[in-house]
Amino acid sequence: GSLVTAAGTTTTVHDGDVVYTAGDSLLMGGAAAATGNGSLTLTAANSVTQNASLSTAGTGSVTATAATGSLTMGAGSGTTVGTGNVTYLAGDSLSVNEITTATGGAGGNVTLTAATGALIDVNGAAVNVIANNLTTNYATGEAAELNSTDFLQGLIGATNPPPNLILFENRILGGASMDP
Repeated sequence: GSLVTAAGTTTTVHDGDVVYTAGDSLLMGGAAAATGNGSLTLTAANSVTQNASLSTAGTGSVTATAATGSLTMGAGSGTTVGTGNVTYLAGDSLSVNEITTATGGAGGNVTLTAATGALIDVNGAAVNVIANNLTTNYATGEAAELNSTDFLQGLIGATNPPPNLILFENRILGGASMDP
């Protein structure tokens, strides 16, 4: 079945993990936070919709998986971690709003995967991802965008100096820290 967290609610766990699992679709209408070094895990057999904030402190990570469907970060939603990592995996398309980790040598990494679909920028010209390292993998999109840093600039925002990105096919293989 489906799992829905109500808008305006917050789930907070101190020094522990928060796990949401749905046999069909997962709608995060309410915020979730793991303090200490706890992590957040969202898993759905079909789709995941995030319409609220997700956050962890310390080394806590956020992992969201939509096994066969799309993973959508709604307008106004965000994911913030300390030095932990953020991994978003969609069986289809992945819509990204705002994801933030610590930057620099101890900062977190962000991995975004749209297995059979596109990577979609939800918030227009605003910064989508701030992270130590960003790795993307996506199957579809306009050819002019897939093979250029112009598409990625919309995701990582303006940085000075810009990050060094190594592109091969539709993947970023590596890059320097996004710290100016």
